[in-house]
This record gives sequence, C-alpha cells and structure tokens, in this order.
Amino acid sequence: MLEKMSPNQRLMVAVVLSIVFFVAYTAVFPPEPMQLEQNQTTKTTQTTELAENKTVEKEVGHAIKPQEVLSQDSTILTTIKTDSFILKLDTLGRVASKELLDERFRDSDDLHAQVIPNEGAKPLFVRFADEALNKEASKVPYTASVQEATINNKPLEVTLTQKLSSITVVKKLTFYKDGHYDVTIDIPKGVRYFVYAGHRPVVSKKLMAAAGVLVYTGDGVAHIIEDGDVDSRETFSDVVVASAFDQYTATMFYALGKDTAVIVDGDSEKNPVLYFDTIGTKSFKGYIGPKEYKTLKAIDPALVNAIEFGWFTFAAKPLFGVLLWLYEMLGNWGWAIIALTALVRLVLYPLT
Repeated sequence: MLEKMSPNQRLMVAVVLSIVFFVAYTAVFPPEPMQLEQNQTTKTTQTTELAENKTVEKEVGHAIKPQEVLSQDSTILTTIKTDSFILKLDTLGRVASKELLDERFRDSDDLHAQVIPNEGAKPLFVRFADEALNKEASKVPYTASVQEATINNKPLEVTLTQKLSSITVVKKLTFYKDGHYDVTIDIPKGVRYFVYAGHRPVVSKKLMAAAGVLVYTGDGVAHIIEDGDVDSRETFSDVVVASAFDQYTATMFYALGKDTAVIVDGDSEKNPVLYFDTIGTKSFKGYIGPKEYKTLKAIDPALVNAIEFGWFTFAAKPLFGVLLWLYEMLGNWGWAIIALTALVRLVLYPLT
C-alpha cells in the first residue's frame, strides 16, 4: 500500500511519524526546559477513556474546603537529602517540598526543579471525615523521629507522630534513593480519613503536553482528567497507580489495594485534586519525581503506566515500545534511536 502512495501522501505520513517520534523521544530524554510564562493559559485536549468501574458521585461524606486543604501554614520537621533531590516534611505530616538537583530540571527560576507547588494540597496530607477531629488535627503539630539525614545506599526510616485528644496518628515512612517511599498510616479502627497525593507541579504546559491527574485501573485503562476539566467528583476502584502530573514530573500513589476508593475532586478553578478514602490502618507506596521510564520500571513495572503521551498516544505508545525493544537489543539509546529512524525510513520508502 505504501508503494502506491504519492510523494505528497508519503510526506504527510512522514510528518505524522516525526511528531509521534518526538513525543516518544521526550518521554525518554526530557529536554532542558526553557523559562516559561507562569500565566500561560493555553490548554490541550485529550479524550478521557471511560470504563465500567468509573462512577460519578455527588457525595462521599467529604467536602473539600480550600482554606483547610490548600492554605495551612507549617514548619519544616525533617530534611532528607540525596545526590539527586532534597525532600522536606512539615508539622502537618506532609511532604512539604521536593527539589530536584539534576540540571535537566533547573532553569533561571528553578521552575521545573520544584516538584511540589508552594500552594495546594501536598502529598500525605490527612483529612478526617469527622469535622471536630479534623479541626483539632489542623492545630496539633506532628513530631518526627529524624530531623535531618542523607540517604546513601540504605533506605531511611522516619516516623511522624500526632497526639490528638482521642487518637494518636503514626505515619511510618521509608524513603529510598530512587524517589519512591513506603507508607503505613497507623490510625485506630473505625476512624475514616482521606489521604492526598498532592497537586501537580505548577508549570505551564507546552504543545502536546497534558497536565492534571491520571488514574490507571486494573482493566488497563488510563483515565486522564486535565486541569480545568473537573465538573464533578469521580471515584475509581481497582487502581493500579494514581498520578498528579505535569510534563516532566509527577507525584504518585500505588499498591493501594483493589478495594481502595481513589477520588478525583475539583478545586475552585476546576483543577483535579487526587486523594483516597480509607478507614483504620493503611499501607501503600508513593513516588515523587521525574517520569523516567527506566527509573519507574526499576521501582515497579506498574508505574510506567503513569507515563502519558499527549495527543498522539494511539501511535506514540506503540512507537515508544519499539524504541524500548531496540534499546534492550542494542544496549544504547543512541543506537536505538538511529535504528528506529532507519525503520521509519524503510517503511516510508521501501526498497524496490
């Protein structure tokens, strides 16, 4: 069929494949970001795939209050350092900030280096369904078992404790050098609460780049809710990985369990807010950092499903798979890209 194409038709196919290749390439090698306008309002569109396990609920016993979730003051409790990032925990028991030290994510304003925005919901923030208990929790600071530490070869364990009048909250955290962490939140049985994944990084979007929330479910469907598109609360079950993401980085929850209700709500600007609903003691895992395929696959193969490909997902994802296969065969990204380029050239202009 390709042999019967006219030169103009082949040119159009080449343009489409070039765009798809560019999207796949940037997933492997994030380019050095340019300084971006913070007030940029250009938006991309992306089809949100639907599945049977996705439902819209008017009420789940929880209403987001911006003044409580988004604007609480805190003091830094713990500072954790590695050769690739600096992470800080605060007196509200949250991951207050994470700064990437890799030069690829730094510019004149360190815009991409700061994964967690100054304002907005932050990872591991806990909100109780009981309003009286929640009001008390917002005023009682956590204490930490570690004030400052450096992760080298061994993971670091940190325990955060909050003593309330009726219960004691204990967060047992284990941080790893590759950016992922293990969590056990120890809360008495029967106490219902919500744990936030955090707002996505506040970085303006580029062409063909989506930003918002991705929920990948066990049926193999990636549900993407972009900024400005949240009109109602949505609840998901059987969630493999839940991610609040921008072009290069993300904050993720995974290993939540099939029965955990993961919820996407909207803030005052209709941007998605990601959290899950649970009761009593809960264990799960998280990741904060770049969406790099090799790193995510090494942590847990399920995490690679949180890499989105923007407008050309239907073609970019298979092409990216071919690129990865070539990399595994050749052992070098440079040769893999050259080989893929040769394959594309051969498809467009087959030998006669």
